[in-house]
Amino acid sequence: MHSALRGDRAVANNAYAVLNGAAGSRAYRVDLLTGEAHTTGSFNGRVVLDLGLFLRQ
Repeated sequence: MHSALRGDRAVANNAYAVLNGAAGSRAYRVDLLTGEAHTTGSFNGRVVLDLGLFLRQ
């Protein structure tokens, strides 16, 4: 999860997920303030079990 702050308020609050399907795994960014999910990429048909991200906070 990554939160962007402006002053003392969160203006963006995103989580990241990998979902597996018949065509392999896809990465998603989920806006926790609105519930919107956006595809951020795929892994060329490979199945991904875990994901670690370096976030500059």
